[in-house]
Amino acid sequence: KPNPTVGLEVEDLAGTGAYGLVDRTQATVSYQQVEERGGKRQARAAVARGETAIAAARREVAILDLLHEVELAWIEAAAAESRTHVAQERLALAERTATEVGRRVRAARDPLFAGARVQAQLAEARLTLDQAEAEAEAARRRLSAYWDGDADFEIDPSWIEDRAGADALAPAPAPAD
Repeated sequence: KPNPTVGLEVEDLAGTGAYGLVDRTQATVSYQQVEERGGKRQARAAVARGETAIAAARREVAILDLLHEVELAWIEAAAAESRTHVAQERLALAERTATEVGRRVRAARDPLFAGARVQAQLAEARLTLDQAEAEAEAARRRLSAYWDGDADFEIDPSWIEDRAGADALAPAPAPAD
């Protein structure tokens, strides 16, 4: 129900002579109360309920947007961590290869440029690992910014490598005739 209003209107208050301060001053006091008819109150209440529902829906959308952002940051961090593991494996393989090629070059079984090439590949693998570690650290920092924490945590990217679901979806081999 709308609030009532009270009004005061004063005329000829500051006149001179015959229209002095008290002689001819007129005052009008009014009271006004809106009487709602024809379902206006129910309509106003329905609009208020609708606006409340819209505000709640906007809040839910904002929460879901935030969850989506965090989820994407987590996936990005997990992928970066997975790339770090791949770079570590590549470096280990390059080190084993460098050891073997170095042994073969010393035994004169491979040319000298093979040793130089494998050393370049080893340096590239180290650089790739350094870059992957830096990217993983940056991704963890972006993720931890959502809870104002530090980036000193590990993410297990094994769920990326889990192929059980993909294997279950793969078509079965055709029976032999």
